[in-house]
Amino acid sequence: MPLISCASGKPAPSAARSDRAALLPAGGKPVQGALQDLGGQPVQLADLRGHPVLLDFFATWCEPCRLGLPRTDALTRARAPRGLVGAAISIDDELEPVGPFTQKLGLTLPVRWDRGAKVADSLGVEILPAVILLDASGALRYRASADDPEFDRHLEDAVDALLDEAPPAGP
Repeated sequence: MPLISCASGKPAPSAARSDRAALLPAGGKPVQGALQDLGGQPVQLADLRGHPVLLDFFATWCEPCRLGLPRTDALTRARAPRGLVGAAISIDDELEPVGPFTQKLGLTLPVRWDRGAKVADSLGVEILPAVILLDASGALRYRASADDPEFDRHLEDAVDALLDEAPPAGP
């Protein structure tokens, strides 16, 4: 498993850049990867294509994740009518604590397990919590972590920018 640390709550010195919410250019390669649902069944990232996707990487031992997941859940619910889908993705070593942890938080997001943090590693996740935005084609368009002092605002701006450029989701 790659070394992934939990945000200390202190902003990184360079985190206050004004372009934090800028989307990466469209046209990248679709992100590939396999996750598991809480029952241990495989879930492919490719299954999420067709909609902009917000992935929130977390661990049960990460206190900032405990605070951030409900905000991500609320943002995803609020933007669902515009086509946003999301998933909370655990990088815990074991699957057992993930279900009780997310149930206690009252999440409505689908919860997935990234066994061995392979998907997180492939996406460059180094600090938790971390969010990834994929466009409807599955290409990486935005990546952020809690070392940004305005994480919530920048994430919301990035989600809105991506939804503004995406065609409306079908019925």
